[in-house]
Amino acid sequence: MITKAKFLAASSCGRAGWYAQRAPRAPLTHADRWAFHVGNRVGALARAHLGDGIVLPYASHERALGQTDDALHDPHVTLVFEATFAVAHCVARADALRRADDGWELIEVKSGKMPEDGTSTSEDYLDDVAYTLTIARAAGINIVRATLMLLDREYTLGAAQQFGTVDVTERANARAIEFAANLHTIVETLLSDTPPAAQLQSICKKCDHFATQCIGVG
Repeated sequence: MITKAKFLAASSCGRAGWYAQRAPRAPLTHADRWAFHVGNRVGALARAHLGDGIVLPYASHERALGQTDDALHDPHVTLVFEATFAVAHCVARADALRRADDGWELIEVKSGKMPEDGTSTSEDYLDDVAYTLTIARAAGINIVRATLMLLDREYTLGAAQQFGTVDVTERANARAIEFAANLHTIVETLLSDTPPAAQLQSICKKCDHFATQCIGVG
């Protein structure tokens, strides 16, 4: 299956995504472990903040899809955490889905702080939301709103106000249209037996594969 990280890598550079799709899993560093710890803690706080909902457990691919389908088709369920969607070899998990009058609100939880202006967001956060939005819609889910949930800038341990939200529906929709238009091309690239031709671009300087498997070799 193609994960969000691999898809987003390929959306910027097909060759980088191709190598990322096949790269062996690197051992976790202390920084990785800390990031996972922080993410899990923020996720737990976010679930408590959003209220009672169904938390879908990690499971095999087919079982996760089945659990998600059952939850979303239960009229009594209004909030679902960790729903799983898949289409065209791509898989996505939604931090939270909240039932709206005419569909579902997609909520992406991040451990970053609310923007000072209350509206601006990083491109990485926007891409994360847009990818999940793309796969969920392709799987037949009517997503009518997309929201980023971030830590309140004034948050301290024990504070009553922990989170703020940013409505990114318009920007996420625009990005999701781009992703959907390129979905099958990206999938074909990632599943191809050979990598696409190398192309020098600005993101090369940050690529893990540039010096070993691409233009920077030698």
